[in-house]
Amino acid sequence: MKQINLLPAIEQRELKLQFFARRLSNFWFWVIGSVIIFFLLALATRFYMEGMIKDTETLIAQDKSLLDSSDYKDLQNQILLLNKNIKEIKNLRAQHYYWSGALVQLSNLIPPDMQLNQMTFDRATAKIVIAGQAKTRESVIALWANVIKSDYFNNINFPLTNLQQAKNLDFTYTFYVKPEKFKIE
Repeated sequence: MKQINLLPAIEQRELKLQFFARRLSNFWFWVIGSVIIFFLLALATRFYMEGMIKDTETLIAQDKSLLDSSDYKDLQNQILLLNKNIKEIKNLRAQHYYWSGALVQLSNLIPPDMQLNQMTFDRATAKIVIAGQAKTRESVIALWANVIKSDYFNNINFPLTNLQQAKNLDFTYTFYVKPEKFKIE
């Protein structure tokens, strides 16, 4: 449905201009009002943030004074000392060699009619030197064979002087523990 405006042309134009002016003033009112609201919100946020910053700075100053106190320094020194001790213990544990496993393996390999008189362990080279007495030459050879078969030892030195006598002979062996076996508890 079409509306018919019966006003004269000049008044029609003034009516359109008034309508446009009203719309334009409403537009600027809302724009300026929105800008003022955003400005007030930004200002309120700024004051709120400044207050929070001051509160945080106060808490930081209190914590800093607490950290500078002698009680805290003593506690900090104790913690540093404990950390140092723990580090030393871990270091010692990493460098520790477990000879007990080698001894157990060796005791399982020695024939019953043999007697060990001397055992020497060298940590740096993982070298073991054993010396003793055997009742028979076969016992000396059996020990040599057992050490060769063992997955715990290697590089056995079997001097021929171990076989000079048939009975009641002295023997000496030199062999090495495999490095990976040292770290097993």
